[in-house]
Amino acid sequence: MVDIKMFPKIEFAHEKNAPESKPIEILHGFRGTLMKHQQHGIDWMLAREAANPRGGIVADEMGMGQITSFIALIMAQKNACENFKEIREAKAILMLDTFKDKPGDFILAFSTLVVAPRSVVAKWQREIQRCVEPNKLKTYFFYKKKKEGNPRVLAGNDVVFTTYRCFETEMEKGNSPLMKIGWERVILDDAHHIKNGQSHLFKDCRGIPAMVRWASTGLPIQNKLKDLLSLLMFLQVDLEGKKGMWKRFVDSKGEKTTAEIDNIMQTLILRRKKEQIYPQTLPNEKKEAEIVPVELETFEKLCYQHVLKNSKNPSTKLLRLQEICGHLSLAKNAINLNVLKNDDNALDELEKKLGKISINDDNVMEANGEAVKAEDAFPKTFVSSKLKILEEKLGAACRANEKCVVVSEWVRMLEVVKIHLDRRGIAYTAITGDVHFKQRVKRYESFNRKGGPQVLLLSLTTDGNGFKLDAAKHVFFLDLHWNPAFEQQILARIDRQDVAIHKLVAKGTVDENILAMQAKKTSMAEKVLKKTLMGSILTK
Repeated sequence: MVDIKMFPKIEFAHEKNAPESKPIEILHGFRGTLMKHQQHGIDWMLAREAANPRGGIVADEMGMGQITSFIALIMAQKNACENFKEIREAKAILMLDTFKDKPGDFILAFSTLVVAPRSVVAKWQREIQRCVEPNKLKTYFFYKKKKEGNPRVLAGNDVVFTTYRCFETEMEKGNSPLMKIGWERVILDDAHHIKNGQSHLFKDCRGIPAMVRWASTGLPIQNKLKDLLSLLMFLQVDLEGKKGMWKRFVDSKGEKTTAEIDNIMQTLILRRKKEQIYPQTLPNEKKEAEIVPVELETFEKLCYQHVLKNSKNPSTKLLRLQEICGHLSLAKNAINLNVLKNDDNALDELEKKLGKISINDDNVMEANGEAVKAEDAFPKTFVSSKLKILEEKLGAACRANEKCVVVSEWVRMLEVVKIHLDRRGIAYTAITGDVHFKQRVKRYESFNRKGGPQVLLLSLTTDGNGFKLDAAKHVFFLDLHWNPAFEQQILARIDRQDVAIHKLVAKGTVDENILAMQAKKTSMAEKVLKKTLMGSILTK
């Protein structure tokens, strides 16, 4: 465990008032083009690999070429070892010292282990094909049935990829070959997957034997400040010795800091944003969302108020309230028709949608002469207040030949939307958690292709990082999540400047509370991240 006191200040090529950075010598085999911010980033990464604790957190905003930068770093270090005997020998001595307590059959390797979601691994593979000359990097994908069991064979690769899910499975089985290798470096991409410092995944990733440790994520703080502490602990930063200091920092949401914390933030974390750094190369791409207020119908409000007053379980109550804001069929088991029968406005609204109705004392409604139980009173074909607005805006966009992404946390809500798109004859494709990876690739490609489906229905939490959504002119969020990072990840996959973002927010409901909470969390994260390397430079 590395005990961090006060780190020495490292001079970087991109310090304020620094001269122009010289292009990094990537040496033989790298054919990619590095932008200036990537060159500066690699300067910093090379410096971090030579200082304790080796590695750091690359927290650049999503879409700034982090994978390409890491590939260039790997190539630079590989070529340095191959071309300079003294570097190779010094690194070998360092690795022997790092893993001196490991058993005799432990294998040391000048290799990199990359752990990432499946879609991000695919992006790494595409970038290596694009940026590296053939046969210059030997790679292996440790995944599912294709898992090499011999650690010596695995160690013969320059880069080994695996997914978080596969890695978890390996750790559950025990005796994994991945843990029998002393890696030169480990890179956790989309490292926010280990934000829960109590999870098995965090503990397993922290235990990976590696000389250099990198965490890469554009969202190092999602729900709370503890998310960032988990990443620091992955780097083997000793937080246990200063529990009180870190507790005050977390409890105050970053307000009660110290010189030591500020030094750690500036030394170990690199954070650049598109609109802050090199505006000529990376123009301002900040995308502002339109908040679309939705006035619920009277009967929707009555159902909402009934659940608000009578549901006892707080977490279930919040879920049901959100569902009612979207479509009553989602919360059908919580619907009590008796709350509607004495309200003339509610009955009038329902009759316009369902025909002549009456409601008896047994929570049964008669519509057009047919008895309907409460749970069946609002079928998927029913047009809720949010659906009405969505249909209007989607219709206008489709008439203008503009493609749209419709996002919901719930697959059931997307199933409802499908029915209404079918009714209107609008072509769509859908990507949810149960869609196989290869099929996801085809559907993303289909949506982005000219002449492909006009609408993509997307489950909010489905892994899709690494896949662009550049065809989208509109993004509709049908419901809001307490963690704003899910939305940010989707929007980061759209490079176009003119994308229109629409958040449908039911007035006077939990939607407004979630929206306010999102703003607080985003503000807190941005304030804390200003203490990082580039954040502190840019605000001086």
